[in-house]
Amino acid sequence: MKYFTHLSVAVLIMLLGTFHVAAWCDDSASARNLAGNAQAGAPSGWMHFVTKRTVVYYQSEADLKTLDQKLRVGRRGGFLGLFGGRESGSIIERLGKKIDDIFENVQALLDMYNCKSKIKIMVYTHQDEIDRVYADLTPQYNLPSVHTDYIAFYFHKLKTVYISLETVTEGVLAHELAHAIIDHYFIIRPPSKVAETLARYVDKHLKRK
Repeated sequence: MKYFTHLSVAVLIMLLGTFHVAAWCDDSASARNLAGNAQAGAPSGWMHFVTKRTVVYYQSEADLKTLDQKLRVGRRGGFLGLFGGRESGSIIERLGKKIDDIFENVQALLDMYNCKSKIKIMVYTHQDEIDRVYADLTPQYNLPSVHTDYIAFYFHKLKTVYISLETVTEGVLAHELAHAIIDHYFIIRPPSKVAETLARYVDKHLKRK
């Protein structure tokens, strides 16, 4: 069964590769402009930090600590993990490394490396805020309907991932970053069901330790 799963994903990527244009992503100047103007478009009072791959927006130091606890990628598990001590570096350094590691792990799983855009990540405290954000985007961008079953989502026009601290895990973040990487890889974005299949593959096979 595992062989057929890998084969199915490989066939999907091979078929979609017909539409690939490597230069479609934003150029490095655009990426630098985003980093330099990271606060543009963010809700009032929010803070941010920039990683190699993303710009992360958050509301408080407490939210950063919660996100750090939720993203367990890179931590030692089991009995030995009890004696691992504190993770090194500042909380922003730790989170930046974790998020970039997840991003690069997703790229490796999909074999899609050409995304040069910095993806914005909006970190909300409560899950119901995700529904409100989607509801606000619906009239602005003519989205088909208001969904209430998303625990997180990626919106391509704003190059932004929206997550909630109540439901985020490294798998949830990887899933949404996969959508960003997939959408940037093809000049013609793949059908939503194909993109969702690839994103679920990433969540299932993400290296968490």
